[in-house]
Amino acid sequence: MNIETTGRPPLDEIESAIIDVFIRATKILGYPKSIGEIYGLLYISDEPLCMEDIIQRLGISLGAASQGLKVLKGMQAVKSKHMIGKRREYFTADFELEDLINRYLRVEFNGHLKNWKDQQSVIREMFDNNGTESSHAHLEKRLERLEVLHAKSEALIQRVCEEFED
Repeated sequence: MNIETTGRPPLDEIESAIIDVFIRATKILGYPKSIGEIYGLLYISDEPLCMEDIIQRLGISLGAASQGLKVLKGMQAVKSKHMIGKRREYFTADFELEDLINRYLRVEFNGHLKNWKDQQSVIREMFDNNGTESSHAHLEKRLERLEVLHAKSEALIQRVCEEFED
């Protein structure tokens, strides 16, 4: 497939360094490098970019660009724009990084914490309904430690989210 581009110049040293910040951040969060590259490119761009521009400037595949944009749109990290007189879809970054981080923490971490709490509740119910056999006494102590850790984790995430709010 021949991708038509608008002939934008390759990335310079400063642009590459800024994009690298986003690559490192997305790797910490467990996302592929291309997610950070795409967001970083849109972040540094002074105008909306179409998928073909993203592919050309980053040297990534059509599949990586398509999947990356899909993930970023799902995270509300990029916005889709339709330009008058142009047939392509264009993209811009959400520049409110504090809001993006806050949304991510609330959705991702709170989802994991809720699942963790639900699992603990099921296990706690097993102990309550079946009694604690002597062979499982140590497991109840471990569950109690997990419950304390869960409460501390919830409090930590809440405090971190509050730091990103205005």
